[in-house]
Amino acid sequence: MEENLILSENFPELLAQFMDGEFYQIQESRWYDKFEYEGENKYRFLNIVNHTENKSLSEEDSLFFYKFTNAIQSEKYKMDKDGFAVLNISLYPGVEWKNIIEVFQPNFCFFWGVSPSQFGVNINKYKASVHDSIKMLYVDSMNSVFSNSSFKLQLWEQTKPLFGIK
Repeated sequence: MEENLILSENFPELLAQFMDGEFYQIQESRWYDKFEYEGENKYRFLNIVNHTENKSLSEEDSLFFYKFTNAIQSEKYKMDKDGFAVLNISLYPGVEWKNIIEVFQPNFCFFWGVSPSQFGVNINKYKASVHDSIKMLYVDSMNSVFSNSSFKLQLWEQTKPLFGIK
């Protein structure tokens, strides 16, 4: 009788035992033609989050985020729900940066607790930057920013010049 020697992908720790601890799990790149996101992306202001829920924002995060985006008002922008897009990156394993920018064509991109380096974008936390002609900001997760007044202040101080707010 022939045995099935394939280890289930649900038990990678068993595979690591057989290979003396040398086990690497590689995530393959995938191309997505469509993304589900919150907002309408009128101003091409992309916000990337990572939630285990299927929704883009939790209720608590939504309240903070809407207050934050409603404060973005200048001569060129009056931000509301039609102005931004919130993408929950956890729903799109293996997605690449070029896929995201092709679909969303962002002018602005905020990474909320999601490391931009996983997409090959190297920017510093709480420092407004430009990458591929896109104005970017990398901050802690919304929940962390919401609960820390120092993070909120840093977020706002870096956001104002990106949108031309005085």
